[in-house]
Amino acid sequence: MNRHAAGEVAALLEALPPWSEVPAGDESGLRAIEEAVDPFAAFSADAVVSGVGEFVDGSRFSERGFDVAAMSKPFVVSRFVFAVPDRVPVATRQGFGSFAGVPVVGDSVDELWPWELAEGSLRLRGHFRGYVGETYLAVEEAQYFSATYGLRDLTR
Repeated sequence: MNRHAAGEVAALLEALPPWSEVPAGDESGLRAIEEAVDPFAAFSADAVVSGVGEFVDGSRFSERGFDVAAMSKPFVVSRFVFAVPDRVPVATRQGFGSFAGVPVVGDSVDELWPWELAEGSLRLRGHFRGYVGETYLAVEEAQYFSATYGLRDLTR
Protein backbone atom coordinates (compact mmCIF):
# COMPACT_ATOMS: atom_id res chain seq x y z
CA MET A 1 0.00 0.00 0.00
CA ASN A 2 1.28 3.42 -0.94
CA ARG A 3 1.65 5.45 2.31
CA HIS A 4 1.80 8.66 0.29
CA ALA A 5 -1.62 7.94 -1.25
CA ALA A 6 -3.10 7.23 2.20
CA GLY A 7 -1.74 10.56 3.40
CA GLU A 8 -3.33 12.31 0.42
CA VAL A 9 -6.69 10.68 1.24
CA ALA A 10 -6.36 11.79 4.87
CA ALA A 11 -5.55 15.36 3.76
CA LEU A 12 -8.55 15.39 1.42
CA LEU A 13 -10.77 14.22 4.28
CA GLU A 14 -9.38 16.95 6.51
CA ALA A 15 -10.17 19.59 3.87
CA LEU A 16 -13.65 18.20 3.09
CA PRO A 17 -16.53 20.36 4.31
CA PRO A 18 -18.33 18.47 7.09
CA TRP A 19 -21.62 17.09 5.83
CA SER A 20 -23.02 17.37 9.37
CA GLU A 21 -22.63 21.15 9.24
CA VAL A 22 -24.62 21.70 6.04
CA PRO A 23 -27.96 23.13 7.21
CA ALA A 24 -31.16 21.38 6.11
CA GLY A 25 -32.26 22.79 2.78
CA ASP A 26 -28.80 24.13 1.84
CA GLU A 27 -28.46 22.61 -1.62
CA SER A 28 -25.35 24.63 -2.45
CA GLY A 29 -23.65 23.14 0.62
CA LEU A 30 -24.44 19.63 -0.64
CA ARG A 31 -23.13 20.51 -4.11
CA ALA A 32 -19.88 21.80 -2.55
CA ILE A 33 -19.38 18.41 -0.89
CA GLU A 34 -20.16 16.63 -4.17
CA GLU A 35 -17.39 18.61 -5.86
CA ALA A 36 -14.98 18.04 -2.98
CA VAL A 37 -15.37 14.23 -3.04
CA ASP A 38 -14.48 13.87 -6.74
CA PRO A 39 -10.69 13.53 -6.12
CA PHE A 40 -11.29 10.44 -3.95
CA ALA A 41 -12.18 8.50 -7.11
CA ALA A 42 -8.50 8.46 -8.11
CA PHE A 43 -7.42 6.27 -5.18
CA SER A 44 -7.29 2.52 -4.65
CA ALA A 45 -9.52 0.86 -2.08
CA ASP A 46 -6.48 0.24 0.15
CA ALA A 47 -5.47 3.91 -0.03
CA VAL A 48 -8.98 5.00 0.93
CA VAL A 49 -9.20 2.59 3.87
CA SER A 50 -5.71 3.53 5.10
CA GLY A 51 -6.40 7.23 4.54
CA VAL A 52 -9.60 6.98 6.58
CA GLY A 53 -7.50 5.39 9.32
CA GLU A 54 -4.94 8.20 9.22
CA PHE A 55 -7.71 10.80 9.27
CA VAL A 56 -9.46 9.17 12.24
CA ASP A 57 -6.19 8.85 14.17
CA GLY A 58 -5.27 12.46 13.42
CA SER A 59 -8.74 13.67 14.41
CA ARG A 60 -8.55 11.95 17.78
CA PHE A 61 -5.48 14.02 18.63
CA SER A 62 -6.86 17.30 17.31
CA GLU A 63 -8.46 20.01 19.44
CA ARG A 64 -12.00 18.95 18.46
CA GLY A 65 -11.32 15.22 18.49
CA PHE A 66 -13.20 12.74 16.32
CA ASP A 67 -16.43 14.67 16.77
CA VAL A 68 -19.61 14.46 14.72
CA ALA A 69 -18.29 16.90 12.11
CA ALA A 70 -15.20 14.73 11.62
CA MET A 71 -17.25 11.51 11.65
CA SER A 72 -19.53 12.83 8.91
CA LYS A 73 -16.64 13.13 6.44
CA PRO A 74 -15.68 9.43 6.05
CA PHE A 75 -19.38 8.52 6.32
CA VAL A 76 -20.08 10.45 3.11
CA VAL A 77 -16.83 9.51 1.35
CA SER A 78 -17.09 5.75 1.95
CA ARG A 79 -20.53 5.65 0.38
CA PHE A 80 -19.26 7.65 -2.58
CA VAL A 81 -16.11 5.63 -3.23
CA PHE A 82 -17.36 2.11 -2.55
CA ALA A 83 -20.16 0.47 -4.56
CA VAL A 84 -22.55 0.50 -1.60
CA PRO A 85 -26.08 -0.48 -2.70
CA ASP A 86 -29.11 1.59 -1.88
CA ARG A 87 -30.99 -1.38 -0.42
CA VAL A 88 -29.56 -3.83 2.11
CA PRO A 89 -31.72 -6.28 4.08
CA VAL A 90 -32.09 -5.06 7.67
CA ALA A 91 -31.18 -8.55 8.91
CA THR A 92 -27.78 -8.50 7.19
CA ARG A 93 -26.84 -4.84 7.69
CA GLN A 94 -23.63 -4.25 9.60
CA GLY A 95 -23.84 -1.39 12.11
CA PHE A 96 -20.80 0.87 12.29
CA GLY A 97 -22.41 4.13 13.40
CA SER A 98 -25.62 5.76 14.51
CA PHE A 99 -26.37 8.51 12.01
CA ALA A 100 -30.02 9.47 12.37
CA GLY A 101 -32.34 9.52 9.38
CA VAL A 102 -31.07 6.51 7.43
CA PRO A 103 -34.19 5.43 5.52
CA VAL A 104 -35.68 2.04 6.31
CA VAL A 105 -38.35 0.75 3.93
CA GLY A 106 -39.96 -2.54 4.83
CA ASP A 107 -37.18 -4.99 5.55
CA SER A 108 -34.39 -3.01 3.86
CA VAL A 109 -32.11 -0.12 4.76
CA ASP A 110 -30.91 2.54 2.30
CA GLU A 111 -27.21 1.99 2.94
CA LEU A 112 -26.26 4.49 0.21
CA TRP A 113 -28.00 7.38 2.01
CA PRO A 114 -27.33 10.34 2.03
CA TRP A 115 -26.34 9.68 -1.59
CA GLU A 116 -28.83 8.83 -4.32
CA LEU A 117 -28.26 7.43 -7.80
CA ALA A 118 -29.81 9.86 -10.27
CA GLU A 119 -29.42 9.36 -14.01
CA GLY A 120 -26.31 7.26 -13.52
CA SER A 121 -24.60 9.75 -11.21
CA LEU A 122 -24.38 9.99 -7.46
CA ARG A 123 -26.08 13.04 -5.97
CA LEU A 124 -25.86 14.06 -2.36
CA ARG A 125 -29.53 14.47 -1.43
CA GLY A 126 -29.83 13.71 2.28
CA HIS A 127 -29.18 16.23 5.00
CA PHE A 128 -27.63 15.40 8.35
CA ARG A 129 -30.27 14.67 10.99
CA GLY A 130 -28.16 13.88 14.02
CA TYR A 131 -25.89 11.31 15.55
CA VAL A 132 -26.52 9.23 18.68
CA GLY A 133 -24.61 6.50 20.44
CA GLU A 134 -21.08 5.24 20.31
CA THR A 135 -18.33 6.65 18.09
CA TYR A 136 -18.64 5.87 14.40
CA LEU A 137 -16.34 3.01 13.37
CA ALA A 138 -15.24 4.66 10.15
CA VAL A 139 -12.22 2.45 9.44
CA GLU A 140 -14.11 -0.77 10.07
CA GLU A 141 -16.94 0.39 7.82
CA ALA A 142 -14.53 1.34 5.03
CA GLN A 143 -12.85 -2.06 5.35
CA TYR A 144 -16.23 -3.81 5.21
CA PHE A 145 -17.41 -1.78 2.20
CA SER A 146 -14.12 -2.43 0.41
CA ALA A 147 -14.24 -6.19 1.02
CA THR A 148 -17.99 -6.56 0.41
CA TYR A 149 -18.71 -4.13 -2.44
CA GLY A 150 -15.38 -2.99 -3.89
CA LEU A 151 -14.79 0.35 -5.53
CA ARG A 152 -17.60 2.11 -7.36
CA ASP A 153 -17.02 2.80 -11.06
CA LEU A 154 -16.81 6.57 -10.96
CA THR A 155 -15.58 7.14 -14.48
CA ARG A 156 -17.62 9.77 -16.26
